[in-house]
Amino acid sequence: MMLAPVTPGRERALRELLATMNSKPGMADPANAVVPFGQFERLHFARLAVLDDPTLGDIEAHAVPWPSLPVYLALAACCDGPADECVADLARRAGPGLRRIFMHCDGFDARGDLAAWMQAHQQPLAANYINWVGRTVRQIREESALQRALAAKVPRAPLASAAQAQSLRRELIDFVDAEVSAGRLGLTPPDPTPLRWRIAKLLHLAAIPLAGLVLAPLLIVLSPLLIFMLRAREESDAEICPPPDRAVLLELQHLEDHDVSNQ
Repeated sequence: MMLAPVTPGRERALRELLATMNSKPGMADPANAVVPFGQFERLHFARLAVLDDPTLGDIEAHAVPWPSLPVYLALAACCDGPADECVADLARRAGPGLRRIFMHCDGFDARGDLAAWMQAHQQPLAANYINWVGRTVRQIREESALQRALAAKVPRAPLASAAQAQSLRRELIDFVDAEVSAGRLGLTPPDPTPLRWRIAKLLHLAAIPLAGLVLAPLLIVLSPLLIFMLRAREESDAEICPPPDRAVLLELQHLEDHDVSNQ
């Protein structure tokens, strides 16, 4: 997750450049000429977004001055392996396009070290979503190709007997073996799980219940106070329910439901 303030006066040009990368509203073409995301073998998802908060006025209900915050450019990506390696790969293989994008941001030197600048603008993750631990982009692509090859090979007519089903299964196994040997299919064995990762997960598994056990007496003692404070805030905090802006709703609707991952 990288975040950089957009130089005042450059937001419109930045949005126009990002729009050239799209094949549909809000959906980047994986083969676009600026940053061809589809060429990166360890990149699951990536999104470039211009962030401008239209809800800053809500804090006036709490007697807090309206802050003057810049517009930000965010690059969010989900990749296999360490984030620093992914950043270095992006900088190495899509450097010219990324420089065209980041030149709209404050403090970017088009002739400087791109990877170092990107790493300097990385943000700590408040939440990290992992759908399937250890499932890599390479595995997903190889298994997708395997599914298409088998779907084209399997007959659509119902099988007459269990013996016929077993015979078909052996034929399919032989077919896949031949395709792999010929290089038309790839079935790369998964990399072994690092021992350090296993140990860290076991320690985490044990630490959570132990921490709960140690803190339980303190939480029991403090719970009446916490409940009182929560209820007091529920009764006194302002209700902020402004009507949604129709233009903003139409813009969001224009961007949604074009791919498996929405804005």
